[in-house]
Amino acid sequence: MKPIQRFGSILTLFFLFACGAADPMDEINQMIADGNKVQAKQKFKELVEKEDNPNIERKYIKFLYEQAQYHDFRLSVSDYLRRNPEDGEIKELQFDFYAKLASDAERVGNYEDALDYIVAKLLDEDYKDFRKWEGKQASIFKKWYNEAKEKGDKATMKDAVLKMYNMELKNLAQSLDPELFDEVTRMLEQPEEAKAPAAEEQ
Repeated sequence: MKPIQRFGSILTLFFLFACGAADPMDEINQMIADGNKVQAKQKFKELVEKEDNPNIERKYIKFLYEQAQYHDFRLSVSDYLRRNPEDGEIKELQFDFYAKLASDAERVGNYEDALDYIVAKLLDEDYKDFRKWEGKQASIFKKWYNEAKEKGDKATMKDAVLKMYNMELKNLAQSLDPELFDEVTRMLEQPEEAKAPAAEEQ
């Protein structure tokens, strides 16, 4: 074999080896850099399903959050933390996600949803900002109740007081509306037989 042919063969083998040993993450990172985020997500998902590798799965979860793929993020992070509950960094990312949901819901006036997001994750003592969200919980309740009061919406006022009662924020409920609080208390604490007298009469 001539020297040039030998060199060409060696070069071909080198490229074949190099391509075979390429890190799939390099391809994904290049897709992201090129703006091909849909393709990157699909390639990432395939890699996670193929490789039993927590580090790759963590990178995928971070990618979903950074790219605002919140539906897939929510499912993936819940599944990952179920299997890896001690991963503090990913748990913090989930806390940040719920904080965003709660803030967005409050901003558009979905106060009940905001409160549900807070209760779901943000009062966990592992979360660095849980004290802040304890305070936010009370302020959102006040905003919800006061806006309903300004509109004369007694049904929503009652919903707010009832939710405060059920979430053990009875002092707050009583301070906002003592009369409505007493009504809710009577409704919830009366004996079962007194709640449906009509049913007993039939």
